[in-house]
Amino acid sequence: MMTIGADTKKRILSLGSQERNEFKAKLRNQHSNIIDKAVKHRFTNNPNIGLARNDSTRLRRKWSNRNCSLCDVKTTKKLNQSNTVEVEHVIEQALGGGNNISNLVPCCHKCNQILGRIFNYDILQSRELRWRDMPVTMWRRLIGDWIVFKLLLYCDREIAFTLFDSFRRQFLSHYSKYP
Repeated sequence: MMTIGADTKKRILSLGSQERNEFKAKLRNQHSNIIDKAVKHRFTNNPNIGLARNDSTRLRRKWSNRNCSLCDVKTTKKLNQSNTVEVEHVIEQALGGGNNISNLVPCCHKCNQILGRIFNYDILQSRELRWRDMPVTMWRRLIGDWIVFKLLLYCDREIAFTLFDSFRRQFLSHYSKYP
């Protein structure tokens, strides 16, 4: 995961829109190996290998009573609640994200559902259903923005939502729909 110092955070949050776009381009470039791997994984239809049930149960037990990595709500092991702890992949399995502990974070059910809806509808379906003829460069940029957003999201939510305002707006619009 990335770490961001206080001075760097202050400087990022003070950027104008043009500077933010340039900064996002630098971040996409910095993580181009992850982005290339994700796009290749998506185009070659590699299977997603899910987290083994006993590993998921072990992590959920270990992570219960922790705060959600996104909204900071205290999580629980009790099923069917909006704050039930779930295992969230920072880089989605659909993009080649693995099941190693460095790619997994505790997340409440509510936040996990919202991120999943944004990813499935606005990222995956943007090319595969809505815009089939989208050029690969646009697809790569969309995937790149999502990956950079997710990497930032779990180290500094404020920076992630500031740089990627469209994802913030989508998250907040979904957030109000859930109890």
